[in-house]
Amino acid sequence: MACAVLCRAAKALIPRPDQAATAWRTGGGNRRVAARRKSGAIALVCCLTISAPTGLQAQTLTQALADTYSTNPQLLAQRALLRATDEQVPQALANWRPTVNFTGQAGYATTSEQTAHVAGLTDRIHRETRPNSLSLTATQPVYSGGRTVAQTSQAINTVEAARAQTLATETTVFQAVVQAYLDVVRDQALVEVNRNNVAVLRKQLDADVAARPPGAPGYARGGREPCRKQ
Repeated sequence: MACAVLCRAAKALIPRPDQAATAWRTGGGNRRVAARRKSGAIALVCCLTISAPTGLQAQTLTQALADTYSTNPQLLAQRALLRATDEQVPQALANWRPTVNFTGQAGYATTSEQTAHVAGLTDRIHRETRPNSLSLTATQPVYSGGRTVAQTSQAINTVEAARAQTLATETTVFQAVVQAYLDVVRDQALVEVNRNNVAVLRKQLDADVAARPPGAPGYARGGREPCRKQ
């Protein structure tokens, strides 16, 4: 019942081509025609929304929004920028944490010494050494002149700005998707209304041709189409 009322209201609100042409020639009717077209389109969208099945309705618009959220390159780039911006906060907080440096060295060395004695005798001594070393240094910053606090606050504000920019981008993209969806629904409804108008006009034309007496101007046998004047 509600769908039928909305459809009738849409047909009444949408101006016919002759009405739109008359308003254009007379002037001052552009706003009225645009307002009637807008109101009629809204009524048609509501009619289709009510008459469409719930599963099909959710699958169409919701799936379009979901696909946009997961595949739109503008949204993907903005979310990647947001993730990169989020890393600035832990980087700034890292200045409060201690820094540990670990250095290790391992090696192997061998030396040989030869000492001469009487009667051409010599002593040869071999030595093997392993010069291993280990160094561990820990540094804990206590006060940095407020630099760490300022960097942390700056990183947090940068992240908040990036989140707001991401939200604005998502809103813009989703509005474009919904507008495109409603435009398609509106155009489909207008096409259906125009088809109905064409069918009505054809019936009226056939009835007018059939009602004319034989031999009258515009009479056609069989009532198919009127005869054109030469």
